[in-house]
Amino acid sequence: MIGDLALLVVSCDAYTKLGTIFFDLQERFMGWFKGNRYFVNETLNVDFNGVKVVHVGNDVNWSGKVKKALDTIPEEYILFMLEDYFIGQPVKEADIDNALKIMHDHNFKYYKITNIPHLSGGSDIAEYLSYIPSNLRYGINLQAAIFRKDFLYEVISGEDRDAWKTETDLLKNVTDKFEYNIDGCVADVRNIIDIHNGVIKGMWVPATIKYFKKIGYTFDMGDRKILSFKKIIRWKVMVLFKRRLSNSATKKAKRILKHFGFKFVSDN
Repeated sequence: MIGDLALLVVSCDAYTKLGTIFFDLQERFMGWFKGNRYFVNETLNVDFNGVKVVHVGNDVNWSGKVKKALDTIPEEYILFMLEDYFIGQPVKEADIDNALKIMHDHNFKYYKITNIPHLSGGSDIAEYLSYIPSNLRYGINLQAAIFRKDFLYEVISGEDRDAWKTETDLLKNVTDKFEYNIDGCVADVRNIIDIHNGVIKGMWVPATIKYFKKIGYTFDMGDRKILSFKKIIRWKVMVLFKRRLSNSATKKAKRILKHFGFKFVSDN
C-alpha cells in the first residue's frame, strides 16, 4: 500500500530553508519511506536529496499552488504536510501502511494522523479510530493527514485563496450540534506521527526549539525571530477555539474578543 502514497510538503520561497530541517528529520525518523516526495514553492531551486521540487510560479495563491502540485502527482493518496511540521519521533511503517489499507478497504477519503481537535476513538473499525462528527470545528483541516487525492482537490476547489481562507471555508459545513459523522473521514487518536510546529506567524516556536535541543538535534535558526511570550498566549487563546468550544460558542466568543483587539480570518 505504501507504493500508492506520496509525501507532499507545501511551502513557499520565503520558507524554503525550513524544508532542509523538515526533510532531514523525515529521513531520520521516517527513513523507510521510499515513495515520491514533493516539495512545492514558487521559483527557488533547492536540492533535498531526491525530493521532487514543484515550481508553481508567482501567479497563484495557496490553493492554486496545491492544485498545480496535485496535477503533477500520479499517486492516489497524499500524506499532506507543511515545511514546518517537524517530525520528532520514529514513525512506524506499519502504522502508515495500515492507515492506507483502512482507507482502501473502507473507501475513506481522509485519515487524520494528528488528534487535533481531540477525539476519543472507539469506532467499529478500530479502537484507535474515531469518526469525525459534523459539529467538530476543524474536524477536517489542513494539518497533517492522508488525503485521497480527489478529496484534496475538493477541499481546495473554488476561488484561488490563501491557506487560512481555505481552512476557514471548511467551517461553513460545520453544524451547531451533532447531526451525522462526516462520510469517508476518520481520525487516528494515537498521533502516529509526532509533529512539532516549528514556526507560527513567521517566528520560531520556543517549545519546539527546546524539544529538539533536548533530544540532541539542533538546526540553523537564521535571522528568524522567536515568538514572544505575549504572542504565544494570544496563539493559545486562538487554539482554544479550535479544540474546546462549540461552533455557536466560538462565534459568540469571537464577537466579544474583537472588542479586546483580537483579529480573526473569518467570523465562522
